Amino acid sequence: MNEKFRELEEYFKQPINNSFTKPKQERVLITSQGSVGDFSMFDKEIWEPKFNDNSKGKHLFRTRKPVDVTCRVFFSLVKPQGAPNGTRFILLYSPPLYAILDQANEELEMIPKDAQFYFEGRYIIVSFNNVERIYSIKSDAKKLYDLTKNNNSDEVLQFFLCCQLNRYLVPPIFLTNPFYNKVVNNERFFFLASKYPYEYYNDETLDNYIRASEPFIDTLLELLLDEFIKPLEYEISQFPKGSFLYHLLLMMIDEDENITIFKTACEKSRKPQEAFVLGYEIMPLNDRSKMVLHLVYSVCEKYFPGSTLGIKLINSIMLNVIANHLNLKKLGFKADLILQLENLQQGTLTPSLYKRYTIIANEFKSQPANFILNRKGTFSYDSFIIMVNFTWMHITDFIKICEANKVY
Repeated sequence: MNEKFRELEEYFKQPINNSFTKPKQERVLITSQGSVGDFSMFDKEIWEPKFNDNSKGKHLFRTRKPVDVTCRVFFSLVKPQGAPNGTRFILLYSPPLYAILDQANEELEMIPKDAQFYFEGRYIIVSFNNVERIYSIKSDAKKLYDLTKNNNSDEVLQFFLCCQLNRYLVPPIFLTNPFYNKVVNNERFFFLASKYPYEYYNDETLDNYIRASEPFIDTLLELLLDEFIKPLEYEISQFPKGSFLYHLLLMMIDEDENITIFKTACEKSRKPQEAFVLGYEIMPLNDRSKMVLHLVYSVCEKYFPGSTLGIKLINSIMLNVIANHLNLKKLGFKADLILQLENLQQGTLTPSLYKRYTIIANEFKSQPANFILNRKGTFSYDSFIIMVNFTWMHITDFIKICEANKVY
């Protein structure tokens, strides 16, 4: 018996070994080039955030919070846990599209649609395929979390709020094309961009606006016309000069290659009013221009059925296109004569020619049968990139515009 007690006594005198080697879990970072990173050297404890009494993170969350189910879009600059200091990735979230962009190496990783996203302190945790990835948020974590909680149906607003929060614009490059096409490249974005004071625009920017919005110019233009014409209490004779819509419509018609001969005829004629009517009557506008003028007519007819509003506004567009050209040629007196025909005025036209003038715009009652809109194109996307950067230059104003034109 004494011998057994001595054995036990010797056993408990030995130092206690608390070490425990946890089986390693393989963590693989998947990129467009395949599996390139083995993160199995990181134990789970190292990856999970820990907060002490001085940690700012503990004041944000007590437990993990899943990303709100109503959240439609957000992005954040993040640093993968364990990555070298200064590493920055971009986490893109817009269900069902989730991705991690490594801009430095030009790699985009698509995250599975069934991935789970959580906030915990200053971390975002992404869980899928029995793997947890932890990213530290490199912006104000509390504001980012609140932004995802206060999400609404306006994805354009949410995206640019994230830009403002991160002080960073997601690069509109080939890799991010799917994200931008889903969230920003739509009628809503261009409708809001039209709300900038027109002095923000120049001819080059407006031209890029037109080219970028080409894939949906029909629905966008109808939206802009609808907003302008619907609240009118009485017929008008022209679009307000200096307004965005006025300049947009004039440039769209002015880009028609067939209008060059029309301009030259009015420029050289001694009777510019007659030259205008004759040229207007026979000029073969392309189908795109006809579609633009048809939309003007149809929206006017929608709110002022049976009126002459559509004819007056279409005539005004054509008159001002020619008058602007004449002014550029320093033929202001001819431009003034041309503009005397606004509001269906007769000017110096003969009665028979005036009668012909009043009915020319009726041609645009019908939609051009051969018009086919190009819904895709890299050329339009190049202009879209310019418009995104233009918006980024005026981000504060744009967010104010979004807030004033919210959708619910």
